Amino acid sequence: METCRRQSEGRDARLAWLRNELSRRSQMEIVEFQLRLDEATRQTFRWDLVAAAEQIFGGRCSDDDFDYFGLWMVGLGGKIFGRAVLDPDALADAPEVLALAGRGWRD
Repeated sequence: METCRRQSEGRDARLAWLRNELSRRSQMEIVEFQLRLDEATRQTFRWDLVAAAEQIFGGRCSDDDFDYFGLWMVGLGGKIFGRAVLDPDALADAPEVLALAGRGWRD
């Protein structure tokens, strides 16, 4: 994920880069990637992070939005993700969060 973050800007470009990278991997490597991604996002399934997501969005955060929020947190990189899992208030320091504050995913 760190490499993906450094390789491209924006969600669509990152997704295209990741798809391309995974397409060159073995099935076992793809499964291992998914397992690690699932493990990381499971760490975000906490009420204090739901509250953080709602604060960032300026209100309600649906279940689907929160699922995407967890994946997005992973995409912020290990350092920011790790700090945010320990203390959701740490998200306030991330430039990506400042850009999202008060906006929804679809703005």
